[in-house]
Amino acid sequence: MKFNINEILSERQMGMINSYKQMYNYDPSLSFFMSLGMMSHFARGSYYTHFVGTDHRPVQLYMWVLGASGSGKSHAFRQMEKAITKTEKMFPSTYLKPVMVSGALTEEDVSSVVSHTNHIGLRQHLSSNCKILLNDDADIIAENYGLYNATDGGKEHERNLILCGYDGFKKSFRTTGTTIIKIDDKRLTIFIATTGGKLMKNMKNWSNCAGFDGSHNRFIYMVMPKMIYSRPQNFRRNRYSENNPSFNHLCVIAHLFEKVRYVFEMSESERENIYGATFDQSLSVPDEQSQSQNDHSSMYTLWNLIIDLKESNDQKLDQQQQIKDFYGKAADTIPRIACLIQLYYNAMSILSEVYETVVYSEGDDEDSVINEKFIVNVQNIIRSKFYVYDVTYLPRKKNVDQTTMDPMIIVHKDAVLAAWKWYEHQLDVVTTLFTIDYNFSTKPVTKHSSTVSEQTRLKELIMLCEFNIFPLSTLTDKHPITGQTGILKNRPALGEQALKELINDGLLKFNYFLLDARNRKIKSYMKIPITKANDELQECVKNKLIKHGINVDEYYSVYRISSIPPNNKLSPLSLEIFKYSSCLVPYYKCYKNHLETVIQHHIQNGSVQEVEDGCFVTTNEDVFSCDYNDIENLLLCNRRKQSDNNCKAANPPKPTTSSPIQLEKTTESVVNVPCNTHEKDCEEQHQDLDVQLIYEQHVDVNNKTPELDSSQILKDLDNSSISICSNQIETEILNGSTDDAHSSTLVSYNIKEVKKTDDKHSEQTVKRVMNNILRSKSVIYTKTDLTQICNRPSIRLEAITRLIEAELLEQKDDLWIEPSRSKKSIKKDTKRSLREGWIKKAPQLQSNTSKFKFIASLQKNANMSLEEYMKSFYPHQKENVFTNNNWTLSDECIKVFQSDTFYVEHVRWDIQRFRPTDVLKEIDSNNENELPLTQISHSLPCEKSVTDDIPHQLTQQLQIDATTEAETTSTLALTVRPKRKLRAVDDQENEVRTQPRRMKKKY
Repeated sequence: MKFNINEILSERQMGMINSYKQMYNYDPSLSFFMSLGMMSHFARGSYYTHFVGTDHRPVQLYMWVLGASGSGKSHAFRQMEKAITKTEKMFPSTYLKPVMVSGALTEEDVSSVVSHTNHIGLRQHLSSNCKILLNDDADIIAENYGLYNATDGGKEHERNLILCGYDGFKKSFRTTGTTIIKIDDKRLTIFIATTGGKLMKNMKNWSNCAGFDGSHNRFIYMVMPKMIYSRPQNFRRNRYSENNPSFNHLCVIAHLFEKVRYVFEMSESERENIYGATFDQSLSVPDEQSQSQNDHSSMYTLWNLIIDLKESNDQKLDQQQQIKDFYGKAADTIPRIACLIQLYYNAMSILSEVYETVVYSEGDDEDSVINEKFIVNVQNIIRSKFYVYDVTYLPRKKNVDQTTMDPMIIVHKDAVLAAWKWYEHQLDVVTTLFTIDYNFSTKPVTKHSSTVSEQTRLKELIMLCEFNIFPLSTLTDKHPITGQTGILKNRPALGEQALKELINDGLLKFNYFLLDARNRKIKSYMKIPITKANDELQECVKNKLIKHGINVDEYYSVYRISSIPPNNKLSPLSLEIFKYSSCLVPYYKCYKNHLETVIQHHIQNGSVQEVEDGCFVTTNEDVFSCDYNDIENLLLCNRRKQSDNNCKAANPPKPTTSSPIQLEKTTESVVNVPCNTHEKDCEEQHQDLDVQLIYEQHVDVNNKTPELDSSQILKDLDNSSISICSNQIETEILNGSTDDAHSSTLVSYNIKEVKKTDDKHSEQTVKRVMNNILRSKSVIYTKTDLTQICNRPSIRLEAITRLIEAELLEQKDDLWIEPSRSKKSIKKDTKRSLREGWIKKAPQLQSNTSKFKFIASLQKNANMSLEEYMKSFYPHQKENVFTNNNWTLSDECIKVFQSDTFYVEHVRWDIQRFRPTDVLKEIDSNNENELPLTQISHSLPCEKSVTDDIPHQLTQQLQIDATTEAETTSTLALTVRPKRKLRAVDDQENEVRTQPRRMKKKY
């Protein structure tokens, strides 16, 4: 029952696991299983919600390790306990708390690790703190808590505590005549190990149709892998292992994430439909998911996989009840695993960034402590790169107080797919462990086959479809002839996986193979051709078909009489493939109505010959230069992976080269002038197709006319290398111009696969985001504000970086103040919570050189003129400081505004909203050195203060205040009160009312 951990973890994410494999010979799957248990405990109050609900669901897990005596369970548990207790000592106020015993609190603080106690003691522990029940010899725990025998009526209280603890304790009371035990918002993690022999008690109960209490299916199980013993003479310490992280480092990072809300990534359209979110289309980047049927979000994939799993299991009438119970808990278990895997991905991403401060011995040695620099760096990275405050992921409310919002962690699709693979392995384990063979035969127990057999059945239905080329709607909507429901309509997630596997093995190709009735290109699938020949190529095809459970003879009998749906036509790409692929010549008769020009061309040149029954055979193999394997797949990049993008440590596979594919064509240009073409020889880069196949909409509505189709092909393929002449050739085919007498030019081009990369984005999209940032009505931003402008982190970070490098944007760590979330009264000396911000740079307009430099930078980087840039400043806007956060401007920010004349003249904000302390603070009248704040006149420069002009300036100031009574903006605010004094000139003070009387009445 070994699990290949490389299926869900990259090489970079295996650093910690490899260090324990080297030091202690731990199997990688065991180290990962232990990591999930430790992160589950330190996640504490973190939670996720169902996509249609608001209830907080915990992410804690119940985990059970089964292993024979001597398998290494105790040693592994000691490593876990060491990592947890070391972390507790680093943060004692969170984990070390007294416990109520006999009506009084213990004198010493008690650890959050509980090795054994009865149900009363466990309740007392949980009343004080979140706990982890950790024991490597847990038979006594499982016995006393009724986990071995669900029919034991004397263990109901203990069993109820375990059952309720799985869903988290909100407000749980246990009262007797003399005591009350209250558990309020606490979490319980269980990580235990046994030999497993006593689980036979449950098996006996199940065979008697009893004991289905729901305790066994709340656990995820792991069979202890066989330990490989190392000899001292073979041990070699890796010289780089000293910088590998330990379990202690992982626990510290999980603790520093604190209480967070895990949200599964959703497209804008999904958030609009489910949560009622609204997006400013003029500022947001077009959402790829809203444009594509196939680019499914993390949320879509997760819940569809769960429903697919349950529905497929419901169809099995002979499934034993204890196994059905595990499927019933999939909706609770899989999201928790996905959240913890995302936390693990984030932790590994952080560790790669703070590599220089990681010391393995600090985490592994009981007497050492992790250095403070590591903790500070991790905290900064978490807050700057992983915390998200996006109200569009919350049910729509009139007023959302962001100061009380829990930070969000986005769970991406790669974490969901990894959780799904891990849970599939769990189902294999529990099916093997708990399936009862009532016949006691020697036949092997059938392993978990729900999703495996379902995918095999779906792949068989796909390949035996009566069309050799078909659009996605044939599978997901209705059959174009019979009108029956598509085979993937109710299995979208499993269908996606099945199509991906078929494409990866080359049995299907995905591209613009068809046109609809309006001559629009349709993304469609092409099945691999097969013949009765016994050559090496056909043997390879047959082996692939057998591998996926497809009958070869049945596939051949269906393929030889099938073509395309009646309401579709072959696209220019398909015409080229049929024209230059010899493997498709035997099937020309199925496409006679669509290939008249191609067939006529080959017959005239003597390349093919029609034989009996309307079949065709090749007579000249030299003119056919394209093979089925050379046909390109249309793949678009999947949504970004948070862990890889944050670290920028992705390791793309090295490309390999092969000989170019030369397709010979005779063409005529659009204006009937022979096209001067030349042969191009270019290397074809092959990328591993083991990437996420993205479901996309199969109709390209942008292609309105045939003339646009050929250029759109190149537009959709990022790495296309088709030459201009090739583009003209496809245009000629679309226009029906196939007269080859006007040209005899040979055109050679290479068909490339689209390279999948998460860090590469189109230049046009990045510049559009840069333009949106500079056009925004505010001159200063928080991270949430920038997220509202662009919700794709990789593009947003690239745009911000470019703006900073171009000196159009400036980032500082102390521009904002986040109000305290504490409901208690705030003391005056409370430390401020400074937060980072971004501010538009002030253009240097004093000289023509600096002005022209700034204008050139605007035009080059954001495609914007100076006039457009100035529209967000005063006087074009009366106020130009806004934010989606409930934050205020810091004193440091005010000093920045004071330091530049441009900001003084062109920045205005609402004093009550962004500087409430200035309104309430009283200025000491005896402090002559303090600069009082005045509401600066919009028409007067702040630095213009001449003694002779004071009366005139004061009069003008009063007139402006009278005409703009409702306006409460400020530029140089340090302190404010209703009555102010201007700066003393010649030892005289002129008192002036700087706020309207109506403002005064509010205070």
